[in-house]
Amino acid sequence: QGHTGDVYSVAYSYDGMYIASGSHDCTIRIWRHHTGELVGNALKGHKDYVWSVAFSPDGQYVASGSRDKTIRIWAVYNQANLKKTLQGHKNGVHSVVFSPTDEKQLASGSGDNTIIIWNYKKGVSLGTLTGHKGSVLTVIYSPDGKYIASGSNDQTIKIWNVQNKNLNKELLGHKQSVQTLSYSQDGTKIVSGSVDHTVRVWSTETECQQVARLLGHVDVVRSVAYSSDGQYIVSGGDDKTIRMWKAPTEQQLNSTSYVHSPDNNACFVNEQDHWLCTSDSKLILWVPAMMKQGFNDNRQVMTIPGDAPNFATPIDWGNFVYGEDWTSVWSDH
Repeated sequence: QGHTGDVYSVAYSYDGMYIASGSHDCTIRIWRHHTGELVGNALKGHKDYVWSVAFSPDGQYVASGSRDKTIRIWAVYNQANLKKTLQGHKNGVHSVVFSPTDEKQLASGSGDNTIIIWNYKKGVSLGTLTGHKGSVLTVIYSPDGKYIASGSNDQTIKIWNVQNKNLNKELLGHKQSVQTLSYSQDGTKIVSGSVDHTVRVWSTETECQQVARLLGHVDVVRSVAYSSDGQYIVSGGDDKTIRMWKAPTEQQLNSTSYVHSPDNNACFVNEQDHWLCTSDSKLILWVPAMMKQGFNDNRQVMTIPGDAPNFATPIDWGNFVYGEDWTSVWSDH
């Protein structure tokens, strides 16, 4: 406790000893993980909300991105803290991230529709990535540092080559703004969350095609992350829930699948009349409209809190039978 306004962003140091936070109160604070105590004083200098914070891989610096259009670099262990102010964006800075492999490099995404790559130690721009048609809300580096992925209000995800600054891939599928992105640790997958209430998974190895669409949230998805072993995805949203999912494999290529139908065939819920259908559009079960949004996707293994009003509706398939002629499978028992 200590901030006097909404907290927009938190980040762990790589050694797990410290947490940085950025707030509506225009300050950054650094906390000891084990005790929750504030380290030194609040870091002041931004003239508007702090939207994003990140630790450098060596733990020596914290970067902050603000609505005041600047990025500031702070020294963690020196309370004369402010080391650099990076100026170049023409609108607020929504996201900042350090390169995992280049000790001098940082990237930022802005409401001016661009990403800037910086040498933050010298305080100079190394290049501007242009192509988005809306605010860049989130930027991340691939684990090997060779690529940057960005999500935008223009509903797209773009992947950029860091070395030549060129657009490498564009990922299409979300119906509204892309709020959050995360790479798997092996760099083969990207997970995204959107205002369209979906979590989507993309393969970076197969022309960046969509591997899965995970349905369950009933409001904006604000944050996503892969587990360190790549087995799970976690997501948090405006529906006041945190949801954990089994990470889809390369074989699960039906982007609208619910893997819980008879014989484990992939299925989807028809958007217009709410029928559960097989992947080739055969009708299986009609779903009441009020249950459709929370319909149980078996890849969702946990919802926090467990008694949330929009908890996924569990389905017992134990005695379920189906056929093209329903009378042929009907039984009074």
